[in-house]
Amino acid sequence: MKTVLDRVEGDWARRWAVPGLRISLALVYLWFGLLKVIGQSPVADLVRATMPWVHGPWLLPALGSVEIVLGLALLFGAPRRLAPVAVAAHLAGTFLVFVQAPAMAIHDGNPLLLTTTGEFVLKNLVLVCAAVAILGLSTSVTPASDEEIVLGRPVSTVEPR
Repeated sequence: MKTVLDRVEGDWARRWAVPGLRISLALVYLWFGLLKVIGQSPVADLVRATMPWVHGPWLLPALGSVEIVLGLALLFGAPRRLAPVAVAAHLAGTFLVFVQAPAMAIHDGNPLLLTTTGEFVLKNLVLVCAAVAILGLSTSVTPASDEEIVLGRPVSTVEPR
């Protein structure tokens, strides 16, 4: 006999997990992109330090415009497979700060002691995984049973849409 929690987990969570990830990630991209376009981004210095080979006042507005496009693509789900891949690639690029400007991300040269900036960037690991989950789970047709997940059997079939 299924409990209420089992039903919520099985029905509600499976139904809303991917749209929730997609919409929330889209809103973050739209918000952060807009802040860059209007010149109000608190990460302007971080972006410049991370990409010292790119100069010009157009850098932040251009990056913000790309983020807005990615946010809209996620929000409207088109192109369905390209958008999360592009988002994951963009987010992976944020880790350049650890290479290009390590003093901004790591305290006293100790990679275990992150600065606020380092923590801000490191949390992008979760966002990369969210983009990958959107890509992988949005093509699933049949939800996995608990047994399939535990035993590592194929969890879904993919049908072209």
